[in-house]
Amino acid sequence: MLRYTLAAAVTAGLLLPAPSAMAAKGWHAVQSQSSNKNARTAHLYYADHKLMMRSDGDPNRMIINLPTGLMTMIDESRKVYTQATLQELMAMRNQMKEQMKARMAQMPAELRANIEKMMKEQEEAEKKPLKIKSTGQKDKVAGHACGYYTWTGPEGEGKSCIAKKLPVSTKAFQADAIKLVKAMKKAGAGSAAATNLVELQLAEHGFPLKTVRTLKMGPQSMETTVTLQKIEAADVPAADMAAPKGFKKATFQDFMQIQAAPR
Repeated sequence: MLRYTLAAAVTAGLLLPAPSAMAAKGWHAVQSQSSNKNARTAHLYYADHKLMMRSDGDPNRMIINLPTGLMTMIDESRKVYTQATLQELMAMRNQMKEQMKARMAQMPAELRANIEKMMKEQEEAEKKPLKIKSTGQKDKVAGHACGYYTWTGPEGEGKSCIAKKLPVSTKAFQADAIKLVKAMKKAGAGSAAATNLVELQLAEHGFPLKTVRTLKMGPQSMETTVTLQKIEAADVPAADMAAPKGFKKATFQDFMQIQAAPR
């Protein structure tokens, strides 16, 4: 669940209006994202300590209040949204674990023992921080100099080319991202969530321009590549960093069910 909401949580086609008196100075980044031969263009907007993400052709978008961890997920086409704190997400995750354990009681002893072992190993792995290391390799992405860092975690591994300096200041974003990662650890999200949000985890080293990540799902694995196309200063209207007025608020569970239904 946390993986879906934090990492694969998707974003929506929103056309930003012209800057107004209510706009906050921030930045807009465009990324190309590819995974298993699927490609899309994603947009990141940062202003007033909030990060908003959307993808072209997708009716959903997500807003994260970085210092607090409050997440707002919005479905533009269905005019519905939901919100969840880190603590609420952790409570839901723990509830799912308890439900899983209850179902395991009905399983054959050998199968139950194997699943219990896997769950224990996963929980122990999540307690450990990501292993991050600079490779010394240099590169240029979208015309900006960067250096590669590698990492390994309980759910995968990868590398990111990190820029120390960009024409647009990202210092406020990096400070906010560091706060969020600390809040995630305090809430018990573990390093598995950090693996999915490795771009935030690496914020202490700079701004990631290119990230190649391999997520392990049992015997299967999936590689994703995220590459910066451009980043520019932008006046982001405050209204775009909140759920639109008139949209219906749903519980997190109801919102997930709505997303699973055919459009």
